[in-house]
Amino acid sequence: MILLVRLLGWFLMIAAILVASLEMLMTLGTGTYVGLATRDMWTLLAGVPPAFEESLAQWQETTSVPSKIGILLTQVGAIAMEIPAWTMVGLVGGILVLMSRVHRLHQPDHYRRLFR
Repeated sequence: MILLVRLLGWFLMIAAILVASLEMLMTLGTGTYVGLATRDMWTLLAGVPPAFEESLAQWQETTSVPSKIGILLTQVGAIAMEIPAWTMVGLVGGILVLMSRVHRLHQPDHYRRLFR
């Protein structure tokens, strides 16, 4: 399972590099910077645009503590959808790679190799 998560993380990091390269090529071709936002990539992959504004209006009807947490999460989601796609894809890939590291805590020869 850890191997699959690690491979997915590396795949997402490579995809982030490709998306950043494509943005650079689009900029060189047109002369103006037209970035691919995470919202656009979400729409391309899912087929429907993300609906954070509608859910934010739903959460603001109540004033309880869970609704305030919901308001905060939808605001963070709306901000995340405006960030360039390569940044979000690379961030998710990097987090997956870091979370799936193999920890070797107890190696008997570890200290002997350090102090030779």
